[in-house]
Amino acid sequence: MGDWNFSELGRQIGKTVDDVLNSQEVKDLQKNIKDTVNSTVESVHDSVTKAATGTADSINKNVKWDKLHIQAARKKQLPAVRIPKENSLGTLMRVFGGFGSALFGIVAVLVFIGGIGSGTWEAIVAAMVLCIPCSFFSMISGRGKRIHKRVRRFRVYCKTMEGREYCSIKRLADEVRKKESYVVKDLKKMMLDRWFLEGHLDLNQTCFMITDEAYEQYCRAEDSRIGREQQEAAEQKENIVNEENPEMKKIREAIAEGKGYIREIRKINDTIPGEDISRKLDRLELVTTKIFDYVELHPDKLDDIRRFMEYYLPTTMKLIYKYREFDMQPVQGENIRKGKQEIENTLDNINASFERLFDQLFQEEMLDVSTDISVLSTMLAQAGLSGSDFEKK
Repeated sequence: MGDWNFSELGRQIGKTVDDVLNSQEVKDLQKNIKDTVNSTVESVHDSVTKAATGTADSINKNVKWDKLHIQAARKKQLPAVRIPKENSLGTLMRVFGGFGSALFGIVAVLVFIGGIGSGTWEAIVAAMVLCIPCSFFSMISGRGKRIHKRVRRFRVYCKTMEGREYCSIKRLADEVRKKESYVVKDLKKMMLDRWFLEGHLDLNQTCFMITDEAYEQYCRAEDSRIGREQQEAAEQKENIVNEENPEMKKIREAIAEGKGYIREIRKINDTIPGEDISRKLDRLELVTTKIFDYVELHPDKLDDIRRFMEYYLPTTMKLIYKYREFDMQPVQGENIRKGKQEIENTLDNINASFERLFDQLFQEEMLDVSTDISVLSTMLAQAGLSGSDFEKK
């Protein structure tokens, strides 16, 4: 009895569902959905046709704008920039992505409404599945919009820099209404994609240079600035040291003066072709360099070369200048030849004297060495370790 009741109940429920599905209301709903879908497809078809036409016009317009911009830029000495091919791609992605997402979105909504009205879960699941291609086309459309915006910013950058080789990042950021950090990243991406063929950023990323020439000028200016700052820092440090120790200031001035003499000797030597005089000047430069190098390491010896600096070396330079003057004369008469010969002979004596002076700088050191040797010998003798006593041991 119970089984019969359940079976009869099932048949009644099935009959009721069939009556509902075959009712006029459901048939009208299906007809309305069909008509709506057909109308939507026709509307989308018309939209696609118009969009395709508009896309072609937009692409042609963009290409024409880019070409005109490049020509105008070249006239204004703005470096050539590559026409972004991504512009056309972005337009296509934006249009067809939007069409695809709209189509699948509308169909998904209609199927979902139909499923709710008819109470069929299959339609609802189908509507959810249709959301996948709708999302895919939405992402394509979004990507196209981003490309389009990026190309538009590129145009703004180019327009802002027309007739210029560099521009501040702040001004470019103001033109596109973005943060400076955003503009820096944007420009780097455009340089990487070769939209700007010769783009460069400065070290602080506050200035954008559109030509290699401008960047080279900036590098030279930056090197010069760093050199000046280092020189100023060294001078400041030297001034502080000089104020604290006046004796060191005198020593540095003396060394700088001596190196100036050495550079002048080398310069004059390069202008005189004679081999004999050139060898004598090489010898003079060598011994003078050794004297000042020694004094630089032993500042207490500065007083020992005071006369050398104040008289001997300046007088020697006068003789060298006079020799160069004689040597430059187009006619070498007897007096000129005699004067040159006397100067060459004097240089031999000067070099020998300067070498003796250099040797005398070691006199105190030799006395110290002799004293140390004498003390050491005495101590060894007292310990029974000197001479023959050490050998006997």
